[in-house]
Amino acid sequence: MPKKKTIKILMVNRPENQWIGGDFIKLKAVAEELRLLGVEVDIFEMETLGMNEWYGVESYDIVHTWNFSMLWSKYAIWLGGKKKKKLVSSMIYHDTDVFIDYKLQQVMMDHMDACIYETESEIERVKKHLTPKNSHIIPNGVDSWWFEPDEGNVPFEGYVLTVGRIEPNKGQLATAEACRELGLQYVCIGEITDQVYAEKCLAQGAMLYPAMTKEKLKRWYKNCAVYAQVSKSETWGMAVDEAGTQGARLVLSTGFERQDIPDAVYCDHDNTNLITQALQQALSQPRGERFKLQLKKRTWKKHAQEILKIYKEILKQTNE
Repeated sequence: MPKKKTIKILMVNRPENQWIGGDFIKLKAVAEELRLLGVEVDIFEMETLGMNEWYGVESYDIVHTWNFSMLWSKYAIWLGGKKKKKLVSSMIYHDTDVFIDYKLQQVMMDHMDACIYETESEIERVKKHLTPKNSHIIPNGVDSWWFEPDEGNVPFEGYVLTVGRIEPNKGQLATAEACRELGLQYVCIGEITDQVYAEKCLAQGAMLYPAMTKEKLKRWYKNCAVYAQVSKSETWGMAVDEAGTQGARLVLSTGFERQDIPDAVYCDHDNTNLITQALQQALSQPRGERFKLQLKKRTWKKHAQEILKIYKEILKQTNE
């Protein structure tokens, strides 16, 4: 019996050090689970837009790009198509034509063998500008490590927490104003990408901490009174899942494409009065055990198994 051929995948994304984001948390988790399933996975961080580094692309079966509407995806799809490789994208769709105009995005879409979305709403957002092709929805997973007990403490209690880049689209300033009105300490953990905005948050009493390891983050999630993420828009919001594993009460914006999280309180982005009301409502509720139980049923292994099914199906089409 001939030896079963190993599937070889080249995953392409931005350089990880450009910014701290959930895309790389997801990419690395999926890549590791695929390797455990017997798939050979290499990750290419496109530092420049030159093609000289790509001499080895011929040895891969599939080029799998991340963040569809960004330049590195454009070049990955172009080269993969030129070499007649199967093309897959974990869309994480940024609704913009700043980097690639919509006409060219449609050309890219027409060449895709599989587009992987996180929610149905993400596909609907793509439909505003493009005609989707070969769409698949695979919800994100959660690392089982988050459910392991942790006895660590933080300096104080009864605080509201937000984790993520500190910038206007994340809504920290209005949340800081709401917390100040309610007499609650507000804690932000994340990379500062807008220093002027960060200074305004500080002026409203927010405490700002830099990005930290997941070991330290877990205890901040565990001990917060409310986890608030009132972003202008979020496809998924992985920090919400992390907070959910610790049973945190949740205040989220209506900009979230996930509107079915048990017991979460939703409010408008950047509206201090509505955020204040949402925080009050969340504080009156028990901790979020229903969401925690829901999260335990989702793993990155399950996510990777669904992706592997897609890989096998599109490669099967090549051989038929």
